Amino acid sequence: MRFRKLRIALSATCLTACVLLIVLWVRSYFWADAVPRLHIASAQGALYVRQSFQLQPGAKNETFRLGTITMPLDGQMIVRVGPPGLVVPFWIITLLTLGLGTVPWLRWRFSLRTLLMFTTLLAAMLGLIVFATQ
Repeated sequence: MRFRKLRIALSATCLTACVLLIVLWVRSYFWADAVPRLHIASAQGALYVRQSFQLQPGAKNETFRLGTITMPLDGQMIVRVGPPGLVVPFWIITLLTLGLGTVPWLRWRFSLRTLLMFTTLLAAMLGLIVFATQ
């Protein structure tokens, strides 16, 4: 087993990141967090990049620590689309992190039969997608 310790370290790091992302995902439904300098914000189950948040004027419990803004979500948080940005749901980031942690443990041995079955299945799925869009 080559690089066994590296695989364990990568898996442990990705598992820790996955748990922290799940915590941030749940928190984003109750609290809005923003880092104005980096143009990153988290609210309503998504991560907003390069978009500005219009905060409720005179909101209670606003805290400013290390350049971050935190406020409770009570239906008054409005996401105003500013410059072109990216909205990524937390579940996508969590699945990618989980997948990255499991990739080193996969065995990459497969036969020609497996390759042909996978290619046929992929072609059938793409055909169904094209059929469904027309």
